[in-house]
Amino acid sequence: INLRLEKTYFITNLLLIIPRLCNSFHIFIKMDSLFSRINIIFCSFVISLACCAVGNFASSFIYKELPIGDTELHSILDLGISPYLRNDQANIALNINTNLSNSLNWNTNQIFTFIYVSYKNKHQNNYVTVWDDIFSKKKNKTSFSMKGVINKYPIRDIGRNLRSKSINLNIAFCYMPIVGSIKYHHLKVSTEKKLPVNYFQYK
Repeated sequence: INLRLEKTYFITNLLLIIPRLCNSFHIFIKMDSLFSRINIIFCSFVISLACCAVGNFASSFIYKELPIGDTELHSILDLGISPYLRNDQANIALNINTNLSNSLNWNTNQIFTFIYVSYKNKHQNNYVTVWDDIFSKKKNKTSFSMKGVINKYPIRDIGRNLRSKSINLNIAFCYMPIVGSIKYHHLKVSTEKKLPVNYFQYK
């Protein structure tokens, strides 16, 4: 009798458990289907975004305008020895005129503009950045025109070779797109100028 009761109890419990298992499996199937749908939506979104990025990059080749800019030496402010590095350095003032509005298109993140001095000594070609700025539509800054702009960074030589050196001012643009490769465009626009023979301080 006890054995029959145990079998009956086992069968009763089994009959109660089976519907619960089936219900849990049904929920699992629903969850799997939900995750599958989310995965499909996410993958479709990523593929669409990638296609838009490629299209954006390709379309920028249709609209290509080179930046416009020029610079010239306004005056030499001083020529001396750096108190810390003990090498030659000079400070200058610049006339800067640049307009990048035609180069800022839908794929432009920003355009980094910099002016550098080039000269020769025993180390052959030397390049020293003296001024820079960032132009973008986000900053609502697409052009710059001013005379007598003092350099942000002095002309520093590796030794004491700046006196009597002939220098050239060059303006360059670094185009930074939203999608694509970074490009550089250099303009050599200034005539050659000569630094003083002797050290002097601005008065």
